[in-house]
Amino acid sequence: MGRVVVGVDATPGSRAAVRWAIEYARERGHSLTFLHAYVIPAHPSPAGPVRTPEMQRDARERGRRQADRALSVAQAVPGLEADAVVAEGDAVELLVAQAADADLLVLGAHEAGGLLRLRRLGSVLSRCLHAAPCPVVVVPEREANP
Repeated sequence: MGRVVVGVDATPGSRAAVRWAIEYARERGHSLTFLHAYVIPAHPSPAGPVRTPEMQRDARERGRRQADRALSVAQAVPGLEADAVVAEGDAVELLVAQAADADLLVLGAHEAGGLLRLRRLGSVLSRCLHAAPCPVVVVPEREANP
């Protein structure tokens, strides 16, 4: 059985990527791993950046909610195996590590407005395209509202 890794966050592009990956995995009998990476924000102080236990808890909980949303959509598909990983750290490093034994990495893309409606590749997406050990599928956010 193959495995698909999907980066998840709170963006429309991520929601589109989740739906695309679920359909892809369902059709091929692959399993899914949803990954939400987070960085704990630090508040400046005279003694240096401060991270409180509450800040750490809040960041983990926000990440868990994002991953759980994707997981709940996948679990509604009979026979589809899926799990979720929530981890602190650089999103690219974590996605590339998860994709080391995957068949596919799926990421959502943001769109810019304007006359040409150009897609802009975010830094995470751009870096994953260069570093991923497997093929990468980029799903545009407009797929979020078909």
